[in-house]
Amino acid sequence: MFHLRVSEVQRRGIAGALVAAGESWLIAQGMATLATDTSDANAPLIGLFARRGCRITLRSPEARMVRLSRRIVPG
Repeated sequence: MFHLRVSEVQRRGIAGALVAAGESWLIAQGMATLATDTSDANAPLIGLFARRGCRITLRSPEARMVRLSRRIVPG
């Protein structure tokens, strides 16, 4: 995945809409979990996923990574 930061479009709900679309796709594929791995210093992404109900479910201090996840249900 590529890291893209464009200040002119930040805080407009684009990332949330992309996550929602991904979640819909996961549900359509029959998946039960939404998850992402990121740097433990990536506060914006951690906040985005936390607002969508995810919590940190795995920490890797040596790699400075966290996994955020939650169960997803159709509906």
